Amino acid sequence: MSCGAASISLELENTCDLHGSCLALAVSRGTAVGLQSAGRTRTLGSPGTYLGIAAITWGMVLWVEVGAWTYHYSDQGDYTWEQARNFCQTFFTDLVAIQNQQEIEYLNKSLPYHGRYYWIGIRKLGGIWTWVGTGKVLSKEAENWAVGEPNNRRSNQDCVEIYIQRPEQSGKWNDEPCNRKKKALCYQASCQPFPCSQHGECVETIGSYHCECYPGFHGPECTDVVQCAKLEPKGVPMNCSHPYGDFSYNSTCEFGCHEGFERRGAGVLRCLPSQEWSANIPTCTAIACPVLSAPEKGEMNCSHLHGNFTFGSTCAFSCQKGFVLMGPESSECTATGTWTGDAPRCEAIKCSALTAPNMGQAACFHLHGNFTFGSTCAFSCQKGFVLMGPESRECTALGTWTGDPTHCKAISCPVLSPPSRGQLSCSHVHGNFTYNSTCTFSCEEGFVRMGAEMLRCEAMGNWTRDPPVCAEDSAFLKQVLAYSSGTALAVAGLVLSGGLIALLAKRLSDREEKKKLLKPTSDLGAPGTFTNAAYDANL
Repeated sequence: MSCGAASISLELENTCDLHGSCLALAVSRGTAVGLQSAGRTRTLGSPGTYLGIAAITWGMVLWVEVGAWTYHYSDQGDYTWEQARNFCQTFFTDLVAIQNQQEIEYLNKSLPYHGRYYWIGIRKLGGIWTWVGTGKVLSKEAENWAVGEPNNRRSNQDCVEIYIQRPEQSGKWNDEPCNRKKKALCYQASCQPFPCSQHGECVETIGSYHCECYPGFHGPECTDVVQCAKLEPKGVPMNCSHPYGDFSYNSTCEFGCHEGFERRGAGVLRCLPSQEWSANIPTCTAIACPVLSAPEKGEMNCSHLHGNFTFGSTCAFSCQKGFVLMGPESSECTATGTWTGDAPRCEAIKCSALTAPNMGQAACFHLHGNFTFGSTCAFSCQKGFVLMGPESRECTALGTWTGDPTHCKAISCPVLSPPSRGQLSCSHVHGNFTYNSTCTFSCEEGFVRMGAEMLRCEAMGNWTRDPPVCAEDSAFLKQVLAYSSGTALAVAGLVLSGGLIALLAKRLSDREEKKKLLKPTSDLGAPGTFTNAAYDANL
């Protein structure tokens, strides 16, 4: 067969307002309806553009290459819708996807009449009319149905034909059962297999195409990439991946922090199509430890590298005078937000425990614990004793007590001696001749004790009586007479002591009678005289 010589020109809008975009898949045979892009003129069957005839089992199909979007139809044989699409996809791109009303008018004028008409690339999928080449739903604005269509007669009309050269409703669409046989109306896309640098969608226009770039790309062929500002974080480690160039669309940067620091903000930033980063650059802040305070009765001195009580901070501890540090001398804030070591404390320095002195009492007052720094003890002694040493002592910061040890010493009385011609026998409870010591006196034969037999040392340091004396018996009476004849006061005293005098006189009388029996009368003394021996013996 041969191609006709008639030519038809038509001005068309290079838009894709009905179905969207189409991608090229193949080129091969068919009777070509060529659309030449140069000068916005499309030519059908132009002489001299015929390139060849390919004999294929589908039948003889002629095609004319014009370097742009071209239309093709099956010259021999009719096909079901599925067969028609297979034919188009095998040798061209796909069943025709109608671009706009001008394209419909062009096809209606350019294609030959065929009683069964032509299949186009619309089919009902899931109950929705869809452009099969793009998978896009047929919009209401793009519909070109004939009057009363689609009617889905017998509920099996899921494919679409176009009326070409029909007396009525020419160029309109009609739904038909898919198993009916019609001509395949194909198109050859002008988009190449990998157009738009694979960064955009190739949008077919009659005789040409243009790229609708994906987000992040721009330029005629979508070769230019959106650039974001270069990231230069300070003190924040960053690791970036740049699939399309440094800090360009889809560049991702991950952020971390050094040991002891934690991130504040997003961990990953991505360069967006808007030339902005998905978030602000994060910051790294030092990990915080609990705030420390000085121990009670102590001081604290801290050094902060990255902020108060944060990673790397160190605190040294000390205690006030009189206290000793228990625990570590310093602590450091670690990367885990904890301090090294246990919390220190200050304990009062201890002195040795004091006890009350013997025969005394101790009254103690403790500021910081029993017998620790600042404790004071006051001492006193029992009756008859005197305090030796300081009245009070204080525990010092050195752990020692002020002053010497305190004790209670028994009060002393004057030392007693035996009387002349007598003996002295003493009992000492707290020391020789001290408080509560007792002394008993006695006289030799022929002597009589003048005074108390026993004396006791009192709390005031004196004896209960004056020490007695031992006198001879003869001298005793003389002393009595001397006392009796001395003064009227003495006489009055003797009268008051008449009973005693009478007793003494009786004893002397009895003694004289005994002497008379033993001695000659001439040896007797003068009448009315006494001897100390007689007094001492009967006292």
